[in-house]
Amino acid sequence: MQFMVRYRDRDGAGALRKQHRQAHTDYRRSLGANRLMSGPLLAEDCATPIGSLLIIEADSLAAARSIATGDPFLALGALELVELVPMEVRIVNPVPGGGRRE
Repeated sequence: MQFMVRYRDRDGAGALRKQHRQAHTDYRRSLGANRLMSGPLLAEDCATPIGSLLIIEADSLAAARSIATGDPFLALGALELVELVPMEVRIVNPVPGGGRRE
């Protein structure tokens, strides 16, 4: 089953994001094929990160929660978990321009 995970940046997250980005990126990459999609949520200026969105594959809500709370940005206080919702991925279109790779 698929799950949508939404995080919000905590106050002062910018410095924490920069300092610990590699640990966050390594964690997300470690999810392998279970990470269906991920990326930052941006402010209206289309540049300032205000959170993160993650679509994952997991066997259960408990397994999804474990994945969602395992991100180092949570433990470091850069992000807070806002929402964890079961969903069904039905249509996936390619990102125009191929999207941005980590």
